[in-house]
Amino acid sequence: MELIDQVHIFEPNSRQDKENWEMLFFNAYLKHNQRALVELKHGLSMDGGNENLQLLEYQRTQGIVY
Repeated sequence: MELIDQVHIFEPNSRQDKENWEMLFFNAYLKHNQRALVELKHGLSMDGGNENLQLLEYQRTQGIVY
């Protein structure tokens, strides 16, 4: 995830964007929530907050990585 024009200490809205991306990721991959996985696979940015972009180029949804 990229928080556009944010320095090391995030603005409050960017902090919320970061937490939303984290929760979406954890729900998708740790809780195996299919809706969260679809949103993560197709989402480009969080609604509201500051400008942000998803940068995950590849997401493995099944199988083992060696």
